[in-house]
Amino acid sequence: MKIQIYKVNEEGFLIDIKTVLLDQPKEEDWIYTEMPNGLYKAKWDGEKWLEAGKEPDQTPKLPSLEKRLETAENTILSLLFMA
Repeated sequence: MKIQIYKVNEEGFLIDIKTVLLDQPKEEDWIYTEMPNGLYKAKWDGEKWLEAGKEPDQTPKLPSLEKRLETAENTILSLLFMA
């Protein structure tokens, strides 16, 4: 059976993952505790995996209706006065 093992830096942040056979001798400096799915920025605290980051906003913030209307009005006015 194969498992994933994990390597972290001095601060505990994940830097490498590799797959090994379960019956292989354990490698030093690798973590054999399974990491939960869905961690955005995994961090090892010496006993368990933690979430150390936050997922960035997926959707850009759209300007408000008032701001869009103001921009449209300013564009129309500037076009009218250019002529």
